[in-house]
Amino acid sequence: MKAKRDAPPLDANDLAVREKLLALAKSLLKLHSALLDDVKADYERQHGPVGGPFALFGLVTRDPFFAWLRPLSSQMALLDELIDEKRKLSPDEVSGVRRAFEALFTPDQNEPEGFAANYLARLSGTPEVAIRHQQYRSALQALPAGEDDATPGSEEGGERR
Repeated sequence: MKAKRDAPPLDANDLAVREKLLALAKSLLKLHSALLDDVKADYERQHGPVGGPFALFGLVTRDPFFAWLRPLSSQMALLDELIDEKRKLSPDEVSGVRRAFEALFTPDQNEPEGFAANYLARLSGTPEVAIRHQQYRSALQALPAGEDDATPGSEEGGERR
C-alpha cells in the first residue's frame, strides 16, 4: 500500500507519522491475510473447497462464518483513508488510530463471539498469526499513545504477547 500524495506533507513530522501509519497498515494487511488463510481452511474443512478468490471475497463479505473478521477489515479501510488524507494529520487523529486498534483487539465480555475473542483463539493456535501479531504490535507501539492513554494497563487487555 502506498499513500497517495499529490502534494508533499506539510512537514517532516507529518511524513514520519505517515510512515508509521503505513508500517501499521502493512503489518495489518499481513495479519489479516494470515487470519483469512486460517479461517478459510476451517471453512473448507466444514463446507468443502472455496471456488477461488471471487468466491472467497463473497464469503468474506457476506457469510456469517467470516463475520467476526469484518471489524478488522473496516478499521483497516479507515486507516487507509487517513493515510491518504492530503492534509497534516493531528496528534489526536494518530493517537485515535492507536486507541481504535487497541480497543478492537481487547476482549469484551459483552461480545464473547466478537473479533477479539476469535482473534485470541487464532493467535494461540496458529503460528503464522502469532508471527504477524508481533509485527502488528511493534508497528502499533511505534505510534504515539496520546496524553490520555498514559494510564497503566491501557494496552490491549489480556492480549499482551
